[in-house]
Amino acid sequence: MWQQMAHDERRKMAIVLGLTLIYGCVLGAQFYVARLVNALGGSATDAGLLLILSVLPVFGVALLGKRLTQTIPPPQMLRLGLACHALQLLLLGLASNLTLLLPAMLLSGFGYALSFVTLLNGATTIAPSTHYAQGIAYMTLCSQLGIGLGSLVSALTEPVLGTNGVFWVPMLLALIGLVLASRLPAAAAVLNAAPPAQARTPPRARPGARSWRTVLHGRMVEIFILMGMLGLAFGVPLQFVPMWLAKTPEMAFSPAYFLTTSFFTIMLTRLLFSQHLSGPRELHVVVACFVVLALAIAVLGQARTPAQFAACAIAYGGAYSLLYPSCTAYVLRQAEPAERGAWANWVLLAYELGTRVLPAAFGMVADHGGFPLSFLLLAGVVAAVSAWHVMKRRQAVLAPA
Repeated sequence: MWQQMAHDERRKMAIVLGLTLIYGCVLGAQFYVARLVNALGGSATDAGLLLILSVLPVFGVALLGKRLTQTIPPPQMLRLGLACHALQLLLLGLASNLTLLLPAMLLSGFGYALSFVTLLNGATTIAPSTHYAQGIAYMTLCSQLGIGLGSLVSALTEPVLGTNGVFWVPMLLALIGLVLASRLPAAAAVLNAAPPAQARTPPRARPGARSWRTVLHGRMVEIFILMGMLGLAFGVPLQFVPMWLAKTPEMAFSPAYFLTTSFFTIMLTRLLFSQHLSGPRELHVVVACFVVLALAIAVLGQARTPAQFAACAIAYGGAYSLLYPSCTAYVLRQAEPAERGAWANWVLLAYELGTRVLPAAFGMVADHGGFPLSFLLLAGVVAAVSAWHVMKRRQAVLAPA
């Protein structure tokens, strides 16, 4: 990908990826919200309900997504999102009861919807048209690297500052990112332009035949099932493992054995293998990753030692790492190039519903049947949806151009 980019394009991409790295560090502390809920006397169900609340702003931004991108420049959009995160982290750091977490989670949703899509659109706009999925992979690679660093810092600061204290360093980073967002125009000057043209898989509409809303509505079920499952596969393990460890005295070790190992495995796999997301090998890679992901989540419920959690994290992170960029690119390619920015907001909403809303049901399962049962149920969901998606993708490959 980098060889096909001019010097100025590489510089712009580097700025976007650098800001994404900082933003990932801010996101790394979000996985300690469930741990804070537990410290304040809440349950897994309470944590799930708070995550549902945080999705409401994402839905609002998705509804207004195209209008917002046309009226608010990318630097201001990113600043607004990071300001929401900074205020959210301040509230989490000061929280002494669950009530204060309500406005904090609303701010989390606004911050994520405004920041992540801005950075995603910046990366995919600059990437060469033949490496659309790889551009997403590099952007999410930097995000995961930041999340891994953020979770590691949180694990190191929690014994010293307490659960509330893990949110102070990410708040400082959000403020630093807010200042550095002024660098974004040079990297994302074409952010409101059409993303690179690429053949859709399969073609669903000829240019001008139907409005983008009509085409989007026709693909909505697929978007929400596929991206919702990926969000669920990401959210449940990373949110519930810290709570599971906190509630089990015989497993009183740091969740970093799973969290940090997962994040760095995701990062390393995307760095080394993202080139396989372009070309005929992509479908075979996707199938293998789905199989390993389902098995890793099923086995996770049987882990009891730090080494076992780390081993599950390696399999889980390695499989998940390539699925998100591949499936996101698969969905966005079905939109007209000029409308992919608007579609990205709905892709994000579907993913966040899986990450933040659906875990509430698994939290109820964990409260009544135990965390291992919730992981086994999740593995079944992943297996069913992945089988359905692979069949659709194979049909798309065989479909005439």
